[in-house]
Amino acid sequence: MGRQSEARKRLLIAGSNLLWEKSYHALTVDEVCALAEVRKGSLYHFFPSKSAMVSAALQRFWTTIAQPAYHKHFSELNPPLARIQHFLEWLRSSQLEKFREHGKVLGWPFLTLGGELASSEPEISEILGRIAALETWYFEFAISEAMRQNQIEASDTRATA
Repeated sequence: MGRQSEARKRLLIAGSNLLWEKSYHALTVDEVCALAEVRKGSLYHFFPSKSAMVSAALQRFWTTIAQPAYHKHFSELNPPLARIQHFLEWLRSSQLEKFREHGKVLGWPFLTLGGELASSEPEISEILGRIAALETWYFEFAISEAMRQNQIEASDTRATA
């Protein structure tokens, strides 16, 4: 039983890493399996399709990388505008690291995949939409708090975010 969960975890890590490096359409099940060091049958044991694996990999990327970064940088212990600045500095640093590793700018996987798959993969688009709403919430909350602290008249903070 332990081996199965390890294989699934390795598939999700490989899938999320490759999704950050490539587009959805350039990603193959074979390369995910090769990177995860599992047979193709293992992928289909855990996921009925490439789309289902990508959906799970995106959710894993959100819960293990993106959401912890948002929680850390958007902590209420930080001043509201510093939250945004700190997060963007972290994102820039992550992009520089990826650039050094891959020789190109990779972008933010949720945005790049959202643009690529907006109408062609409904299951993935739904997950990306939920993540985008969560990401917007962090910015909206920080902007609205900064406006309150600086006694600036409220505007549409969601649109600003």
